[in-house]
Amino acid sequence: MPDGSILVADSLNHAVRMIDGENTRTLVGNGMAGMFYGSAENMSLTRPEGIATDGETLYISDTVNNRVAAVPLTGRVMEGRPSREAMLLGTGISTASRYSYNGDIRVFLGDQRIDMGRVPPWNTPENVYVPIRPLFEALGTAVALDERSNVLSVTIQDRDTLLQMDKDYFILRGVAVTTIDEIARLFPYTLEWFPEFSMIALRVPSDLKG
Repeated sequence: MPDGSILVADSLNHAVRMIDGENTRTLVGNGMAGMFYGSAENMSLTRPEGIATDGETLYISDTVNNRVAAVPLTGRVMEGRPSREAMLLGTGISTASRYSYNGDIRVFLGDQRIDMGRVPPWNTPENVYVPIRPLFEALGTAVALDERSNVLSVTIQDRDTLLQMDKDYFILRGVAVTTIDEIARLFPYTLEWFPEFSMIALRVPSDLKG
């Protein structure tokens, strides 16, 4: 980079990182293999092996996914993803813990645990499933269901995102449920799944706060 920082394709950790002096920050990728487009903050990669930039856009050879991902180098991207330590700060959980957490999946917004209601999150080898309404209500976001069309509307900063049943979400015991990957794809939030702690940490971008 012109400022002397170095971009690194961290293939085994499925991420692109920037080294600036003694500081390292993650620009793209969440440490888990995947193929999700969405915003740059929520993009998932699988073994990226090559990177290039013209100073405005970062081009990533996302090898296993057979694509070249183009990521605009916005201020939010350059700020980097938070570290695991930062995501866990205030939850009372340490990344140095030698033992897994064996309770139910917990969801945290900052240091506050979200009450997920009568359908708790659960995980499978492929994904983690969460009820939609309690998650977004904790964020102060409006959620409305059109019972005639089964279209679920989520409003963020006066922008409506429409979710189709059986495509973007499904109903379980009367509760609308989707995956954390789907939420990351559709909405400008960062969700980090910590399987060793049975925990989801949710981060709200600074321009959505307040």
